[in-house]
Amino acid sequence: MCNFVVFAGLARLFSWCLAALRGVSLALLMVMALAFWFVLMLPFVLLRCLPWQAVQNWATARCVAIAQAWVGTNCRLYRCLHGQNLYRLCLDQRINPQHSYLVVCNHQAWADILVLFNVLHGRAPLGRFFLKQSLIWVPFVGLACWAMNFPFMKRQGKGRVQHDLQTAERACERYRSSPVSLINFLEGTRFSRAKQARSQSPYVHLLPPKYGALSMALSTLGSELNGLVDVTLVYDKTQGHLTWSWLCGRQRAMHIDVRWVEIPSHLRQPQNLTASEYKRLLKQWIDEIWQIKNEHVAKQTAEQVGSLSSSLKCKSSSGH
Repeated sequence: MCNFVVFAGLARLFSWCLAALRGVSLALLMVMALAFWFVLMLPFVLLRCLPWQAVQNWATARCVAIAQAWVGTNCRLYRCLHGQNLYRLCLDQRINPQHSYLVVCNHQAWADILVLFNVLHGRAPLGRFFLKQSLIWVPFVGLACWAMNFPFMKRQGKGRVQHDLQTAERACERYRSSPVSLINFLEGTRFSRAKQARSQSPYVHLLPPKYGALSMALSTLGSELNGLVDVTLVYDKTQGHLTWSWLCGRQRAMHIDVRWVEIPSHLRQPQNLTASEYKRLLKQWIDEIWQIKNEHVAKQTAEQVGSLSSSLKCKSSSGH
């Protein structure tokens, strides 16, 4: 019995060390891939600075193509280090990479962005985010996002609402020329129980959604959008950091649900409604989506807990 316990402990230690080695290796390789593709993108980023619109559009398209190659590299690196069965994916087949979409997602970890890019790669156009203005100074990433017309929002200070509205409108106007997935984490920040309590969220597993950026995108791009893509991420329960567990390949029980949702016709044409009526109808629609998302997270979490309990019982029985 003693030998069995020692052997089991050594096996767990070896497994932990191997996973940590893979996590560190993946992080380093992803940074190297980011630097490699940015170097290839840099000439087009410089061309994006020229004052001619046709040149800017051409340079932006080249930057987007390089960014898609970067996402593909990340996908291959992850599969190479962690195998094929990376997570459980439920995908709506109506999503098409030739169409434009609004994408909404719950926000749980820093890994969410990479997971979203990986899941939507080849299935939907390259995603763009509403980003904080300060992120434009992040090495590599900030300049690349600027070149690909990511909208940078001030979000604070005098006159910020008008500035952000104009920024969003300009970005959305540029997106008319080619398919785009405009991604928005409606919660505005990563979920935690403390934040949920402070916000007095009516949802057990989500923070209350914010509607401003979504309203701007709908009012500007409504006629161009082929629907809303609702992504729900449910990470496997872990004692440590979610992003680190993802890098180490410990999220094989992670569930990702990607569903297509039709955008109501009255929300595509805000000019036909008063501002207060449009805000009420938009809030009602998003609240319905958020309620379905909350129920889905609750269901998947319960299944994970049940699976973990069964696994622990099996281990306990084998130990006896």
